[in-house]
Amino acid sequence: KEYPPCVRFAAEQRAKGRLNFVLGVVHAADPSLYPANLLRNIALSYVRTTLVFMLDIDLIPDPGFYPFLLSRKQWIEERSGDHVFTIPAFQFLDQTVTSVDALPSDRGELMRGIEGKRVKPILSGEDEYWEAFSCL
Repeated sequence: KEYPPCVRFAAEQRAKGRLNFVLGVVHAADPSLYPANLLRNIALSYVRTTLVFMLDIDLIPDPGFYPFLLSRKQWIEERSGDHVFTIPAFQFLDQTVTSVDALPSDRGELMRGIEGKRVKPILSGEDEYWEAFSCL
């Protein structure tokens, strides 16, 4: 069954020359629940690479992150069979970021944000979790 918004999006992507995507529509049995694990597993079933970088829509990787990973490709691949790699994530405490230009551009800016209590690491410790959160 075709879903018009998806058909339109796919046509736009093809027109831009982007052919490396798979688009699917998943209907939840209970629309009040967000089936994060189900959606993740469906997405992973279409992956045709040896490594996957999974991130939430609100996570913005550093522009140098991809070149950083490429520079360590062999090291990562040697360990990827039995390792999961995590990256640190940070959130702004006192403002909403409306532009990529407002993000720290280097480690020094990030550390000044942490020291000034404008930025904090998220989900970085054993005692930090969302009690009401469930992906089930």
